[in-house]
Amino acid sequence: MGNRDADDWPEGWGALDAAAAAFFTAQLAREIGPEHPVSAEIAAGRMRAVGKFWGSDDVVFAMERGPAPFVLVHLAFPEPDTRGWLARKLRPRPASRYLPALVPVARIADLARYCG
Repeated sequence: MGNRDADDWPEGWGALDAAAAAFFTAQLAREIGPEHPVSAEIAAGRMRAVGKFWGSDDVVFAMERGPAPFVLVHLAFPEPDTRGWLARKLRPRPASRYLPALVPVARIADLARYCG
């Protein structure tokens, strides 16, 4: 899961620095939750953000184990539920509403078909 050369990225996509990679990896962990199978890969350091489409919240993650070496995720950055405890208990928001899809990507060059 080394750094990707800048020349490998399609137009509009680019590599992340260490701070941005840590931020987006933590955001994915929040959005998928601890019960998702990928959360264990993130916790073990086997999955991390490596690139982003600069015009959107589409982020590419490198995976050591998975259906492909990379996955593309559109992060939603959902607002936390700040309603009172009773409202949250009586009318819970469905978790699947915010669960991001992980799209397998074989090569960084394949991101060219995704416009963000």
